[in-house]
Amino acid sequence: MIASSLPVSLLPERSSATGDIRVSLDRVVALYRIGEELMRADTEAQAFQITVDGLVQQIGYANALIALIDRSAGVLRGRSGAGIGLLDDTPQTLVFPLDSDHDLVRVALSGHPNVVIDAVAVAEEEGWGDDAQDTKLRSAVQVPFGSSSRILGVIGVGTNNDMQPDEELTLLSLFAMQLTSTLTRIKDDSERQRQIEELEAAAIVQQRLLETVRELSTPAIPVYNGILVLPLIGNIDTGRAGQLMETVLYSIQRERSSVVILDVTGVALIDTGVANHIIQVTQAARLLGASCMLVGIKPEVAHTLVSLGVDLSGIITRSDLQAGVALALRQRGLQIVPV
Repeated sequence: MIASSLPVSLLPERSSATGDIRVSLDRVVALYRIGEELMRADTEAQAFQITVDGLVQQIGYANALIALIDRSAGVLRGRSGAGIGLLDDTPQTLVFPLDSDHDLVRVALSGHPNVVIDAVAVAEEEGWGDDAQDTKLRSAVQVPFGSSSRILGVIGVGTNNDMQPDEELTLLSLFAMQLTSTLTRIKDDSERQRQIEELEAAAIVQQRLLETVRELSTPAIPVYNGILVLPLIGNIDTGRAGQLMETVLYSIQRERSSVVILDVTGVALIDTGVANHIIQVTQAARLLGASCMLVGIKPEVAHTLVSLGVDLSGIITRSDLQAGVALALRQRGLQIVPV
């Protein structure tokens, strides 16, 4: 429970006054509830608004303001506000140069809280003294929030009740700790989401590159009506064998091909596994009404296949691509005539 970890100074000095204890305990419960709301905040703006609304509506302050240090602009800039003298658009109009002598600026730069006893006088200097007098605003408390090494901004509240400075400073400091923790979480979540999006984008790019490589590594080239040539280069593993199968079958259907020439001139090694893949491709092509031809087998590859006992007798073979194309043309009643 949060209440068990709160400093003793949060409770009034006269503990025998049941009413006073009740007031303090109600504020502790409100602090806990606002903390739960902050846990659900997804953005800084949401966290700021939850804080100022909670300070006014649940804790009972007359008004509340959050201002952030904008070091690049050299100002302390209002972000969110609620209560007396702070309309919806007011916080954004409150901009204090960091070289000014304003109370909020001193708190932001020094990192030390501040208690203002005569809040009406301060309100008159800032141009809303009539509102402060009408609501009997009496005092104000301002505390910094952020880490010890980097102050982010200031939380300021005004009250129209008799104030116990120690209690108010303790309560507001707890708010500052909760807000800082929430902002850290939001920043971490945002950074984590950014990294995830970058990884997803990189994965998409990589996938596209892989698809391009696959297409380039297994191109289907129509050399004449009904005749396709697939030049194969490099090693043929299980993944490339599957790609080869897809390319051959899709190209046969697309080009209405009857002959597919597999050119393995650029394949350094053909073992039992590769040979079996080629046999499967030829069988699948035959089901679509096309025949496959294997060309470009090197002498050392032929020796290896014989040693392994690989049976390619069901596949037409030729020494090179030229001989394969010539045979495919003859099967269609055509031939290449020198000019």
